[in-house]
Amino acid sequence: MKLNNTIIYLLGFAGVGKLTIAKELAKITGAKVVDNHLINNPVFHILDNDGIIPLLDAVWAKTRAIRSIVIEAIQELSPSHLSFIFTNELFEKESHHQLFQGISDLANARNAKFLCVRLLCDKDEIARRIESPTRREMLKAINPSMAKEKFDKYKIIEPMAQHVHSLDITKLSANEAALEIIRLLALKQ
Repeated sequence: MKLNNTIIYLLGFAGVGKLTIAKELAKITGAKVVDNHLINNPVFHILDNDGIIPLLDAVWAKTRAIRSIVIEAIQELSPSHLSFIFTNELFEKESHHQLFQGISDLANARNAKFLCVRLLCDKDEIARRIESPTRREMLKAINPSMAKEKFDKYKIIEPMAQHVHSLDITKLSANEAALEIIRLLALKQ
């Protein structure tokens, strides 16, 4: 199922499987993946990020600047038929609602179909997944105790919008989750 001018936004805690599911979706749909680490890693790399020690708050202003450039490039330069899958860890914070709005605005500016999926998962399963060796290579968080603390402290953003769905993927494979997301997308037609 090739997508045309569609934006899918996958949200969830670090370790939930956003990138893995995004890659499955891309294989099925031909959409381009814009993982949050595509945006974050230019900054993370120069900091020698180990995935264990928390990053300084000042890091996020730098990554927001990169995110703005990527969004502008998609809006101004990308062919209108292309589709994108964004991934992000957004919490119920004002600044995170602004990040969500930026992707929603991009979809509106491109006159694209837009679907946001909150990927939910059991806390212990996230802690298990976050220790994956491939996460360290991608400069992603790998500390299971920090993942559990974050799970207890924060709530994944719940934008008040009709195009937002929640999907519990605790027991789903990446392929099963991707197929369910495609089903949700088909319901929007």
